Amino acid sequence: METFFENVNRLIGTDMQLDLMRLLGVNLHEVMREIISEEARTAMANLIESGVEGNWFYYIALVCLLLLLLFWKKRRVSFAIPALIIIVLVMNPLTKEKFEKVTETGYFWRLLWIVPIIPICAALPGMIEEKIKFQYTKGIIAVAFAGLFVLLGSYTYDQRLARFFKPTNEVKIEQPFVDIAETLLTYDDNPYVVADAWPSVFIRQYTPKIRMLYGRDILGYGVQSELGNRVYNYLCNGQYSNVASAMLDDGYQYLVTNNTYEGKNDELNKAGFQFLTQVDVYGIYKVHGIPSVKKERNELGQIVSVTCLNDYGLPTNGEKGYATITYTYDNDGHIIREFCTDLEGKGVADDTGIAGYEREYDLRDRLIAEKNLDICGKPTLNSAGYASYKNEYNRKGELLLRTFYDLDGNIVQTESGILH
Repeated sequence: METFFENVNRLIGTDMQLDLMRLLGVNLHEVMREIISEEARTAMANLIESGVEGNWFYYIALVCLLLLLLFWKKRRVSFAIPALIIIVLVMNPLTKEKFEKVTETGYFWRLLWIVPIIPICAALPGMIEEKIKFQYTKGIIAVAFAGLFVLLGSYTYDQRLARFFKPTNEVKIEQPFVDIAETLLTYDDNPYVVADAWPSVFIRQYTPKIRMLYGRDILGYGVQSELGNRVYNYLCNGQYSNVASAMLDDGYQYLVTNNTYEGKNDELNKAGFQFLTQVDVYGIYKVHGIPSVKKERNELGQIVSVTCLNDYGLPTNGEKGYATITYTYDNDGHIIREFCTDLEGKGVADDTGIAGYEREYDLRDRLIAEKNLDICGKPTLNSAGYASYKNEYNRKGELLLRTFYDLDGNIVQTESGILH
């Protein structure tokens, strides 16, 4: 934030205005900290620190809103009051609970995006012009505000460096991360990549051509996939052999990591990584070795088959008797069929007598039915005595009832019973 104030100081030329703006910003922060709920403060912090261009608008908008409410009665209904209502609704923790019940999600802080920041800021010069009698002065006010918005709006907040910076490219991402992405694309049209925290965030933001194991989810929210969480912890703890093994098994070829630490490059080489090139402080590596499984993906990056491999990298029947598991997806990305086969392509059943499953999902991505399959791909009873089950959910999306059926569609009582 200091860089932002220094830029303002260079524009206006005196320290008095700079001190006033800094004081105003501190006071607004203190007011927000004291009177706004913890949930709303966390939400605002997530938004302000997310790297969105022109974050200073969120502070100035509060001042503009106050001025509009006090001094612009003529347009109060059009600009100020609707904005105030939206802010009150969004920042009210009681309303937060209502929104989450209706939407069945926990992403309440994203509603802050609907706060009309730009209209509020744009309305302030309109109010000033309306109160000025001289046409010449009105033009100066319009130009001054337009220049202020254009100049300061070009700065982007960098959460990692905790400062505003002027981007050097059209995507408003720091140039080293753009260079890393472009370098990866020279090795592969659709590379699968594991990276440190910040490269993961910005590479994913820059292009969908590069498949990242994780992205922004590792910065305070928790990695969403079990594999992503495991690999990221390995990387942070310097367990590079485990990183290499996990990457090989899941088909990720490239590693992007800060290799300025003494001895790190040697450790990565010993773990099976080949150094390719250096971009800024980050080294780009390619993993080498024989994976324990081979994963094939479709054009969407979804895993369509997993095949067990022996020590020579050849297909083999694994410990559970099957060589390959194949997966079928619906248009929403749910696995609606999985089936196990041996080296000859014949179905293989597990210890419950099941070789695969067929599943159904509703429009809210909830599993509503699952059917057991035998080695021929036909419905069958498992060792628990049922062939399929159906789920029912309450309005909150919680499992309310699970009912089990035999091959004829009759309800059966199992050891698991019927869940209520």
